[in-house]
Amino acid sequence: MARNYYLCGVLLGFHFAFRDQNKQLSDVKVWLKKDKWAGDILSTQLDSWQQTNTRYGNDFFYDFCFYADLEGVNKLYSAKALVRLSEVHLSRPGLIIYVKHGAKGKMAVISINYSP
Repeated sequence: MARNYYLCGVLLGFHFAFRDQNKQLSDVKVWLKKDKWAGDILSTQLDSWQQTNTRYGNDFFYDFCFYADLEGVNKLYSAKALVRLSEVHLSRPGLIIYVKHGAKGKMAVISINYSP
């Protein structure tokens, strides 16, 4: 009986561990195909960011958080951005970023303006 509970716990652990990873891979696929889907481009300011464990060559994907008024409400959004290893130290709150947003909540950071 205890073995069944242990097995159930292990299976649930795998489910929750890989669910987050699948979401990240889905977001990376959206970023990689950003040139192929239709959407509007908005200019906004970077609020915060967090490095992911996903790499593309020598560069890392980051989750960039920003405020935008997309549906009549100004709220916090997140989109993937590919940041060159040599530019990581330049990230700071307030940077101007350009985000492409499309149908079904697709979002991707297409450009980062590092100049003041």
